[in-house]
Amino acid sequence: MAEGVARVADGAESTLRPWILLGTMSVASFWVNAAAFTTLGVLLPYMVKELGWGWTAAGFGFTILGAATGLSSYFPRYLIRRHGVRAALVAGTLAMMAGMLCFSEARGAGLFYLGAVLCGIGYQTMSIIPSTYVIGRVFPQPSLPIGIYFTCFALGGVCGPIIALGVLDVTGDQWRTVWRVHAVNMLLWGAICTVMIGGAARLNEDMQRAQSASAMGRDPKSNPAIWRTPVDWTFRQALRAPQFWILAAAYMSHMLVAISVSSLSIPHLSQRGVAVTTAVAMLSLEQLVQTFARGLGGVLGNRIDPLYILMTGLFLLALGPAALTFADNYPMLLLYALATGLGYGLTVFATVMLLLNYFGVTHNLEIFTAVAFTGAVAALGPAIGGALRDATGNFQAGFLLFAGVNFLIFLAAAIMRPPLRADQAAPARA
Repeated sequence: MAEGVARVADGAESTLRPWILLGTMSVASFWVNAAAFTTLGVLLPYMVKELGWGWTAAGFGFTILGAATGLSSYFPRYLIRRHGVRAALVAGTLAMMAGMLCFSEARGAGLFYLGAVLCGIGYQTMSIIPSTYVIGRVFPQPSLPIGIYFTCFALGGVCGPIIALGVLDVTGDQWRTVWRVHAVNMLLWGAICTVMIGGAARLNEDMQRAQSASAMGRDPKSNPAIWRTPVDWTFRQALRAPQFWILAAAYMSHMLVAISVSSLSIPHLSQRGVAVTTAVAMLSLEQLVQTFARGLGGVLGNRIDPLYILMTGLFLLALGPAALTFADNYPMLLLYALATGLGYGLTVFATVMLLLNYFGVTHNLEIFTAVAFTGAVAALGPAIGGALRDATGNFQAGFLLFAGVNFLIFLAAAIMRPPLRADQAAPARA
């Protein structure tokens, strides 16, 4: 009888553990996203006013933060492969906490820039890469869990400004306190995630259990019409597949639009006669819509081939900036906000899912890391848009360029088919 009770307990733990890990990492990533880009956007005017910085020097911190996030993508991969997921989470937690403390103690631009570098490293090392690595291993069908994760992650970007403004209101506009609160929060959730995940042996058991469940057909949501590679690709094999580069371009383009719209849409719309409050409201709406879109992708990911979700997202990412180019009335403003938000959320979800479906789980860490590295290229978006503004007198050329880039990638995705190794048979597609 005691053995039977133990087996029941083990079975309950094995069923609940993936969801507990998903919940823990989702909440941690919510706070990572809340504490980074959007909070810096709220607090930077207070920092500029108190410290007497110029906006050129202050704005350069955003560029450093974005570039550090993209360029550091190989750091978590190295730590996970050499020392395990917990090592990556510990390193990311310490980097985020140190970056927040640098922000809180900044008296000059040097410490501010150092904080941006550390936060960029921590942002990458503590959130998406280790989280998708774990989720892809502990769930037989990771579509819905990844959708839930990305929804929670995006909610951090929506709630970050609200949290920052709330702390400012309570503390009498003490912006340094906001950074210190986030530093403590990073330490708390980083520690919880590190304890909950366990060692490499435990994750291997979770992965074997998920693979067994998938092989035995216990997952009723599995859709045989969606292509999933029966053999795992190595990193070098994936690099030789054109599909890898199309997916990398899609990941880069969604970040290009996100960073550029966040930094340039308000001055662009102001130049076209739109009130600043309206421009800010449209940017907030875009953030809310992209949060909804990630959850929608998770619901649809096991019912519709993620390739079609990707095509839809890329088309909307072309439509959104094109509408923004000429927006000066509410219908065009709403079209820009809704199309950009939906396109962003659907594209990032579909890219992650297609990397798993096309190339497998075993080497997904290296494959996704290489794709995430393209974020460094996307950090050039505001600089390109600013240079075109100086050359032409407005931001329209920049947004048309971003729309055109996404449309070209949409055309490439439209003719893309699942990649095949020499030992694979051609997939049957509807």
